[in-house]
Amino acid sequence: MDRFGPGRVIMISIIVQAASLLFLSIFGHIMIVGILLIGIMMMSLFVGIPAVQSYFIQKAPSSSNLVLSINTSVVHLGLAAGAGTGGILVETSSTLSFHPLLASSMIVLAMIAAVISMRESRKKRISYLAS
Repeated sequence: MDRFGPGRVIMISIIVQAASLLFLSIFGHIMIVGILLIGIMMMSLFVGIPAVQSYFIQKAPSSSNLVLSINTSVVHLGLAAGAGTGGILVETSSTLSFHPLLASSMIVLAMIAAVISMRESRKKRISYLAS
């Protein structure tokens, strides 16, 4: 993260997560490939967590405790929503093939939110430097 910066690490982490879940929906029936893809997804998830926290601390250094506690709360809310959505999906479909696709689409939404946040932050920094 020190070499590439938190923004780039976050984006790479999100892309790897989305891609591994997409491939899991295609190749998940092959057990060793499924396990490998889940391992890759989890590694990229845990690579992204410190980058997200560092990004938030950089953006709000004076209120980092508050920002990180809100981030933790939102992460747990997302875990609960994902578990609930997965439960509904199990009840309404006869296959588990759709779970990785649903998870991948949620990760794409996270990537869109990250791009918007980083773009807005960059605009504010440029306007601050210009004035």
